[in-house]
Amino acid sequence: MRLALPSVLACTLLATGARPGAAASTVATTIIQCCHAVGSGATMCQAKTRRACQNNGGVDMGPGTCKPNPCCGATTTAPPSTAQPTTRPGQKTISTSRTPSTTVPPCGTFLLKWGVKSGTRGGELDYPVGVATDGSGNVYVADRNNDRIQKFDATGTFLTAWGSAGSDNGEFDFPSGVATDGSGNVYVADGKNNRIQKFDASGAFLTAWGSAGSDNGEFENPVGVATDGSGNVYVADTGNVRIQKFDASGTFLTT
Repeated sequence: MRLALPSVLACTLLATGARPGAAASTVATTIIQCCHAVGSGATMCQAKTRRACQNNGGVDMGPGTCKPNPCCGATTTAPPSTAQPTTRPGQKTISTSRTPSTTVPPCGTFLLKWGVKSGTRGGELDYPVGVATDGSGNVYVADRNNDRIQKFDATGTFLTAWGSAGSDNGEFDFPSGVATDGSGNVYVADGKNNRIQKFDASGAFLTAWGSAGSDNGEFENPVGVATDGSGNVYVADTGNVRIQKFDASGTFLTT
C-alpha cells in the first residue's frame, strides 16, 4: 500500500510478509518517523533518512498510524478519501486529505525547563537527582541537597514541597530517587537514612521501611526506586549491589 501525504512524504506500505521493491518512494523531508508493526499489537518507530517507510519484516504503516504508541514527529491526516489498486500485486494507493491533521513534536524536541540553581525557595533546586510523574501529569523532583521533594504541574508551576534534613518521618538525608504508583502515592529512596519513605500525593507521610545493613529489607545507600502496575516497589540497593522487591506496604518479597 502507498500512503501519500501531500507536500510532506510518500510512504510505501506493504502487506504482511511482503518486501519493498528496489524503487522505493522518496520523501521531501530529510528525516521522517515511520511506524513499524512487528507483531500482534506491537509497534516501533524508525527514523528514515530520505527514504520511504519500508518493510523490514513486518507491516510499515507510515506516519501517524502507529497504535498504541504514536511515532514522534508524525502527522496524522484523516480520513483517506480514495483507494484504488495499482499494478503491483498486494498494493493499492490511498490518497489522504491534509485536514484535519495533528503533528506530534519530533523525538527529542525541547519543550520547556524550570528551576533556579542552588536555591532553597519553592521551585528552586540544589542538585536534583530523581524525577517521576503521576497519572495527572504532575512532576515530582528529588531535590537532594535541599533534603526535600518538590511537586510541579506539567508546565513547571510549583505546587508544593515537603521534607527537611533529618531522620524522623518525613525528613530526608540525601533523597536520591522518587517514584509514584497508580494510586498517586509517592515513594522516596532516602539514601543516607537507608530507607524508603511513602507519602500521599500531597506529601503526607504514610509509612517507611528499611535500615542500614545487608539482610533482606535492609539497605546501604538506596538511590533508585520504581513501582509496577501491581503496586510492587523495586529498590536499587546500591551499596549492597542488588535490587530488592517489596509490596506497597514495605513487606519484603524477593531480591
